[in-house]
Amino acid sequence: MLILQTKNKSWSKIRGLFFKAAKSKGIELVCRHFKDISVIKEKETNLYIDGKDLVSFDVIYLRYIGGFLEETALIGEYARQKDILLFDRVYKNGQDFDRKSFECLRLSRTGLSYPKTFIGSHRFLLKKASDLGFPLILKKTEGRKSEKVYKINSLPGLKKKFGNYDENDRLMIQKYIDNNFYLRLIVVGGEVIGAMKRVKSMGSRQGVKSRKYKPTKKQENLAITGAAALNIDIAGVDMMVDRKGKNYILEVNRSPQYITFMKKTGINVPEKIVEFLKQQAQKH
Repeated sequence: MLILQTKNKSWSKIRGLFFKAAKSKGIELVCRHFKDISVIKEKETNLYIDGKDLVSFDVIYLRYIGGFLEETALIGEYARQKDILLFDRVYKNGQDFDRKSFECLRLSRTGLSYPKTFIGSHRFLLKKASDLGFPLILKKTEGRKSEKVYKINSLPGLKKKFGNYDENDRLMIQKYIDNNFYLRLIVVGGEVIGAMKRVKSMGSRQGVKSRKYKPTKKQENLAITGAAALNIDIAGVDMMVDRKGKNYILEVNRSPQYITFMKKTGINVPEKIVEFLKQQAQKH
């Protein structure tokens, strides 16, 4: 089994758990950085890691790609050519559009509950803000982890916040869901392995209180269907519930962070992922 990732603090904290889980299941695990991929063109073009052709691995898992889009596209194309088992499937299918605009299109076409949304130029968003009403949510179509996400209470406030973004940032406004918490459900291989409830202030990462949460069957089905719609096999699905009890998908995160999740739920996520990948490799 090969896991490719970028170097980040989260990975350094869970790397050992992946090796421990692999060892317990008799799996030889190799973990490398995307920069370690090499391409050799002789009679044909092949991809290597440590001098070993990628076809020699039973399964490859792209844990966190960061800015390595070229390498991800190469691996996805090579996996298609050589019938290599690659996860998440979105990379092998050549549909790696990690943008909320694509997510919005795909989820809404599947008929899933997704907040009313407008995406476009500053002028367009100012025009459409009244259709949503205030307060509303403003954010980029690119980026995760609540980066530059704002609760907007007025038209002048919306116009002012545009200045907090770069000129080329594509922006979106969404219907505000009146609640002070959201749910994080982890989906592995079409199954919800657990969930937690996170109470926080919009746009703030301070004072977050998390606890284990037992999702309803509707919430589980929504998370599973949302992940499947985007061809993401290992997903962190963020969900909100309005005052009337309606569930909305906010985001489907590939390569979710789950250190806090494991602390609060007691679930060994790397172990679940390794077991899923092993099962898929055996089927393949």
